[in-house]
Amino acid sequence: MKKTFLILFMLIPLVIFSKIIAEVGDYKITSSQLHSKMRELRNIYSSEELSENALNTLIEDCLLLEYAARNEINVSEKEIETFMISQLGDHPSLQTDGVFDYEKYLKLSSSKKGEKISNEIKTDLLQSKSKSLIESTFELDDESLLEQYFLEHVKIDISYAVLDVEDISISMDLTPEKAYLIFDENKEKILSVPKINIEFAIIEKKTFEKKAKAISNNKVIELSINDTLFTETQIDSLQNHYIQFYQDSLSNEFASRLIKDKENQEYETLFWETGFVNSSEELGKLFQENSIVEKAFDQPFNKTSKIETKEEIILFSLKDFKEPEPCTLKNDSNRIWKYFLRFNSLQETKFDRKKYFETNIDEYIVPVAVITEIILPTNSTNLLKQIKEQIKSNLNNDNDLKQIIKSHKLTAYNKIIYLKRYKNATALYDKISLAIQNGNDHGFLKNESKEIFYKYTTLFPEFIPDYNDIKDQIKSSVQRGQIDTLGFKNYFDEHKKRFKTSDSLRIGGFVSKINIDTLHIEDDEIKDYFDGNRKKYIRKKSLKFDYIFLEDINNRNLIENIMNLRNFSTLKNAFNQKDLFQTNNIIEYNTLPDTIANVLMEMGENELSQFIEYGNGYVFLLKEKDFSDGLLYFSEVKDEIAKKMKTAIADKIAVQRAKTVFDSSRYFSHCYKYASDDEIFKTEFHDVNEKFEIIGFLSDKKDFLRLWNNEKYSSILKLDNAYAVVFVIKKSVSKQISYEDAIPLIEDIYLAENRFDIARNYSNYLRDRLKNGDDPDSLFHFFGGWKKLIDLSLKSSLPDIEYSSIIMEDVSKHDADYLSPVLKISKNQLFLYRIDRKNKISKTEFNLVKNEYKLQVVERKYKNWISNFQSIIGVKIK
Repeated sequence: MKKTFLILFMLIPLVIFSKIIAEVGDYKITSSQLHSKMRELRNIYSSEELSENALNTLIEDCLLLEYAARNEINVSEKEIETFMISQLGDHPSLQTDGVFDYEKYLKLSSSKKGEKISNEIKTDLLQSKSKSLIESTFELDDESLLEQYFLEHVKIDISYAVLDVEDISISMDLTPEKAYLIFDENKEKILSVPKINIEFAIIEKKTFEKKAKAISNNKVIELSINDTLFTETQIDSLQNHYIQFYQDSLSNEFASRLIKDKENQEYETLFWETGFVNSSEELGKLFQENSIVEKAFDQPFNKTSKIETKEEIILFSLKDFKEPEPCTLKNDSNRIWKYFLRFNSLQETKFDRKKYFETNIDEYIVPVAVITEIILPTNSTNLLKQIKEQIKSNLNNDNDLKQIIKSHKLTAYNKIIYLKRYKNATALYDKISLAIQNGNDHGFLKNESKEIFYKYTTLFPEFIPDYNDIKDQIKSSVQRGQIDTLGFKNYFDEHKKRFKTSDSLRIGGFVSKINIDTLHIEDDEIKDYFDGNRKKYIRKKSLKFDYIFLEDINNRNLIENIMNLRNFSTLKNAFNQKDLFQTNNIIEYNTLPDTIANVLMEMGENELSQFIEYGNGYVFLLKEKDFSDGLLYFSEVKDEIAKKMKTAIADKIAVQRAKTVFDSSRYFSHCYKYASDDEIFKTEFHDVNEKFEIIGFLSDKKDFLRLWNNEKYSSILKLDNAYAVVFVIKKSVSKQISYEDAIPLIEDIYLAENRFDIARNYSNYLRDRLKNGDDPDSLFHFFGGWKKLIDLSLKSSLPDIEYSSIIMEDVSKHDADYLSPVLKISKNQLFLYRIDRKNKISKTEFNLVKNEYKLQVVERKYKNWISNFQSIIGVKIK
C-alpha cells in the first residue's frame, strides 16, 4: 500500500478522456479507472483475464463504499493524517536534515496534490474499515472451524451393495453358494439372449439447411414478384415452410442414394456398427425412441430400413446375428440368479401348472369380445383423414367397410379381446377392452407404432382361454394354492371400496400454445433486461462438456471411433446408455461429482479423456470449453435472455387465448368457433388415474367426475408449455368387482406387504455373513456386486443413489470398519455400506493450520457476502 501512495505522490496529474463504463449503486466506474486498475494488476492476471478481473475489483471497491454509506461508516481527518504520515513521512521532500518536518507535511496536505492523495487515502480507509466490519460478523469459533475443516479434508473409502427387492424376496435357504452350484451343473442350459450387430447411418437434416435456404429464397422471390399482395409475415411463413420442405426432400434424396450405394458396397465411411447388442439393452436415445433394435431383430439380413424423424433420417440393417451362448459368471450374474430361482421354484412345485389349469378350468373362464381391427396408414395425414371420414360414414354397413379396406389396400383382422382378469397381447388391446366395457363399441386408437379403427361385433360371456395365451398370468393362481387364503373373504368384505373398476372419462378441449420462434425481441430490450439483472449472471469457474456412458467397453470398434472423435454427438445419441449430467448448458465445476470435476479440470479444451470408471460403468469425457469465474458478458447470455423473454410473452398470449375460449364457450363444440382443428383434441375413454394424452394426469379427479357429460371444467388447466380448456365429453363411473374377480388383487396386496419384509430378512442374512468375514465379492455377486469408492469427501455423492447426501451424513457419524444396518433407499431397493477407511483429523493437526485455514474461510465467506450484496445493489455495465 505504501508503494502505491508513493507512486501517486510522485505522479504529475494527467487529463485523460474518460467515459462511464459501469454503475454500482450511486457510484460510477470510468474507463480511465479501468485502465489504471489493469496496469496495477497486469503482473497478476493473464491478458485474457485482465480486463474482467480489473472490472470485478473496481465493482467490489464500489460495493464496499456503498456499504459504508448505508451504515454511516466514516474516516476522521485524524485517521487520514496518521495514515499519510505513516505512508509518506520518510520521503525526502517531507524531511529537513533527515527528520520528518510537520510544516512541510501541512504545506503538502493543503495543496491540490495533497488533497488528491488525502481523498485516495480516505477512500482506501473506508473500504478497509468496511471489509473489516463485514468480516467481524462471520462466526468463526474454533469448534465450527474444526468441523468445517474436517468436512473438507477427511478422505473416506467405502464399499456398498444395492439390493433389488425382487431378487431377494426369497427364503434364506436359497444361498449364493447354491446358485454357484446350480450354475456349474447347468452351464450349457443357462443361455444368454441372442444378439445382433446393426449397421446404421444417421442423416441429419440440418446439414441440408444451407442448400434448402438457397432454393427457398429463389422460390419465395419468384412468388413475391408474381404476387405483390404477400405481407412480410406471410413471406416469412412461406419461406420457413419451403426451407423445411426442401430440407426434408434433400435429406430423403440423399438417403435413397445412400441405400443404393450400400447395395453396391460403396458405403463404408458413412455407416456405423453397434457391435452385438440384445433387444433389452439400453442404448442411446436414437435406438430407444425408434425401437431400432427390436425392428432389426425382425428383418432379413442386409435389408436397409428407414426411419424418419423431424430432425434426422436413420438407415439401418441387420448385419450379423449371434445365437444365444452359455452365460458367464462375469457378464450374466443376475440372469444366472434368476435361472437359479426358477430352477428352485420348479423343483419345489408339487403340481404341474398346466395340469392345475386343466383340472380347475372353471376358475379361468372369462368373457371376451370379438372385434374387427383395421390398421390405418400413417404416412399421409390427408389420406388418413379421408379414410377416417369414410369409415365414420359407413360404420353400420359391413360390406361398405370391406370395400373401404379393399380400395385402400388396408389390413384388417378379427381379434378376441379379454374383457376381464387377463391382460391382452398389447396395451392397445387393453385400451379397446376398457372402451368396450365403458359402452364404446367402436373407435379410433393409436399408440407409438400404429393407429387403428376397431369395431366390436360379438360377445362370448363364457370363454375358455388357450393355456399358452395366459400361462404367464396364471402363475399367481397356482401359487395361491400354497398361500393361506384364510381371511381373504373377510378382507374383501372389510375393504370392498378398494375393489372397484376405475372411473373413466372421455375428454376434449382446446390447447393454447405459442411457438416462441415466431416472436421477435429487439436487442435493446434484451440489453436492458441484462443490465437490470446483473446479479443473475455471475458465474463460478465453469465449463461446457459432453460425455458417453457405457456399461461395458468390449466394443473395440466403438471405442476406437470415440477415441478418434468421430462425430461425438452422433455416437452419444446412438450409444450413450444413461443420462448422467446436463450438457447443453455451461456447468459450474463445483456442481459435478469430484471424480468427474477433477479429471475435467486437468483437461484442455477439445480434449477427450480416456475411459473413467463411474456409476457401474465407464464414462468418456469431451471437454469443449473452459469459462473463468466472474461476471458474464452480454454476448454469452443474450440468447438465454431472449428465450426467457419470448417464453414470458408467449405465456401471456397463450393464457389470454385460453381465457377467450374459456369465457366464450359452454360446450365442447363451441371450441371450433375460436380455434383451428390442430388446437382441438379429443381422447378415447381413459382411466382417470392414468396419464391422459396432451393434458397428462388430472389435477383434480373428483371435480372432473362431478361434471355432467359435455360440461366444462371449472378453470383453465396449466400444462408444461401451454394452457387448456377441458370438457368432459362422456364419463363412466366405477363398478363393484365381485369377490371371485378380486381374489388375484387381494393376493397381490398380501404378497406386496410380505415381499419387502422377506427381502429385508434376506439382506440382513447377507449382512450377518459379511460381518462374520465372508468374501463380499462372492456374497453379492448375483445382486449387482460389491462396489467400492475411494477418496470420498463428506460432500461427495454416490452414483445412482437417490438419497446420497443422507447416507454421507450417516457416514460422517461413524469410524472405519463400521457396517451399516440395511437401509431402504427406494420402493424396490435396499442398501448397506461399510467404511473401509476414514482418516481422522486431530486437534493438534488442525491447530498447526488453523490460522491459515481461518483466513481461507474468511475470504470465502467474504466473497459470498460480496456476491449477495451485489445482487441487492445491482450493477449496470454500459
